[in-house]
Amino acid sequence: MLKKSILYINSNIIIITLGLAMILAILLRFKGLTFQSYWFDELFSARISNPVNNFSFIYEYSTQDVHPPFYNLLLWNWYSIFGYSEYSGRALSAVVGSIGVFTTYLLAKDLYNKEVGVYATLIASTNYFLIYYSQEVRSNELLYLLSSLSYLYFVKLLNQHTAKNLFFYLLFSLLLMYTHYFGFFLVASQVFVFFYCLVKEKEKRKSLLILATISSVIMLLFLSPLFQTIFSHLQTDGYWMARPSPFFFIDYMKAFVLSPFLHKIFLFLFLFVLGYTFVDKRYKRSTIILLIWIIIGFLLPYIKSVIGFSIMIERNMIIILPAAILLVSYGISLLRFNLLKVGLIGIIIFFSLYHLYRMDYYNKVTKDQFRETLQEIIKINKNIPIYDFVYSGKSFKTQANISGININIDSLKSLKLLEKKREIPSCFWVAHGHIDAISNVSLLNLKGMKKIYTIDKFQAQAFLYAYNTKSKYCLKDLNE
Repeated sequence: MLKKSILYINSNIIIITLGLAMILAILLRFKGLTFQSYWFDELFSARISNPVNNFSFIYEYSTQDVHPPFYNLLLWNWYSIFGYSEYSGRALSAVVGSIGVFTTYLLAKDLYNKEVGVYATLIASTNYFLIYYSQEVRSNELLYLLSSLSYLYFVKLLNQHTAKNLFFYLLFSLLLMYTHYFGFFLVASQVFVFFYCLVKEKEKRKSLLILATISSVIMLLFLSPLFQTIFSHLQTDGYWMARPSPFFFIDYMKAFVLSPFLHKIFLFLFLFVLGYTFVDKRYKRSTIILLIWIIIGFLLPYIKSVIGFSIMIERNMIIILPAAILLVSYGISLLRFNLLKVGLIGIIIFFSLYHLYRMDYYNKVTKDQFRETLQEIIKINKNIPIYDFVYSGKSFKTQANISGININIDSLKSLKLLEKKREIPSCFWVAHGHIDAISNVSLLNLKGMKKIYTIDKFQAQAFLYAYNTKSKYCLKDLNE
């Protein structure tokens, strides 16, 4: 019986390991989904994707957020089906993140083999960067998934020129570019891969050129609604992102693992793969495809950030993370001894999980806690007006809606209108998602205005003000 079990495990080791990796990936992504409140950007996504809004509203306001509309439309439908709540919104990202791990396996299997696919799945399942964005109500994890799927069917199309591969390549590439503008950089990297194949694979040139023409025409046709929006964004003076340093590649690769020990291992494996490519021609094409993906995926946004306003930020560079994981996984597979392979992948998994434990990932608050700030306001005095300093008064209101908190919240603009009418309430709250972001507002420094209570322990902030009245009347709920 024992012998049969061992034989079964040995003959199905790939499937068993893949299954365990997927279970681990799902557990790590669904654990503590709502431990932390939504923060600024998540609340924007939740507000735009509220099921009460219509398609045109979501499309218009998504593009104003400097992002195409697909993610918010997907979230809108998800909320409509599974309910408008904190858990529901983050569950979408966790599901997308889990599928993204499996897609990493499929891509690795197509470019290399099943062994590389299993290593890639194990690394992706425990990667801090992917876990983090699998727990945010933003488009980043969808960007990872669609980047992987776009390249998966791009590679399939290069190998087999079928209508099915062309259809899915176009579908996932278009959805990618309708999810995030960095998707355009990823597709641009595929253009460079195409030219590489055009030079190296002379017998396929005619069919490759036909596929390129068809793909270009269809993409231009379906992307045309975005062109005006893209052009208007390019006319802006810039965004808040700082210009990347000359060593941005190293900085970003460190950010992907956030572990000093792991990034050294990954760097060694990168160099090992580069050296081995000149020795073994078997997977040279696959490795070059991944290197072009990484180099162009980094280089194009870097050039744009240097010659114009900066657009680079770590989370947007998630488009190159699948390629980086695959190169590391291929490096592990090149090791001669199985014991060494198992030991190295075990070390990577151990330090990935240890890093989550060391940084107390599932128990430490790192985001602006809108929910907890509202709950604290209710404890102090729930019967006086609340004015939201963020996003025209919609952020705290959105948090209240998705948290099931029954409380009235208005915008600071409304308070300014009351000031003009000389109807400022005698007691009121002003809330903001960042600490020290309210104190310089002239309206809050009028004669007779007193700040009598401060909430700032949740990486968000709220002030209770008394205007021409005694503090005890505003704090009556607390005193009771």
